[in-house]
Amino acid sequence: MRKLGEGDRAALERACAPSAVLQSASIRRDFDFMAEGLPVTCFGEFAGGELVGFCSANPICRGVAEISKVAVAEEYRRRGLASGLLTAQAQEAFARGDAVGYYAGSAGDDLDAMLVRLGFRELLSEYRFAPASSPEQWQAWGKPVGGRGR
Repeated sequence: MRKLGEGDRAALERACAPSAVLQSASIRRDFDFMAEGLPVTCFGEFAGGELVGFCSANPICRGVAEISKVAVAEEYRRRGLASGLLTAQAQEAFARGDAVGYYAGSAGDDLDAMLVRLGFRELLSEYRFAPASSPEQWQAWGKPVGGRGR
């Protein structure tokens, strides 16, 4: 596993072609943002020189990185690759002094259990990560986040 760079575009394109899991538009979007120099971090897991897992994160407000996408090709699941990718993203964010959030949407029990094992906890079930110490009321999904309206 390693941090991806612009030189990994061919590996990304090969991985996205045959795999429905890695065909997500957000994978290409996040990779393109990273390649353009935006503050998006992408990590990849390789097997036999081919990309089989991907994880990206981007800043959602000052001091908070949100995991954007984690995906592992079907035949490589249940080997700890997703955990490793999420851990690498978290370590990268922590090294910058950032907090880490992950909106898992309607994830299944397997993903929920993995996130808990990695130290994530649910803050607000309806919203993305919301730092309680934020002096600003910022918006997520068009609704106020923080102490109001809960």
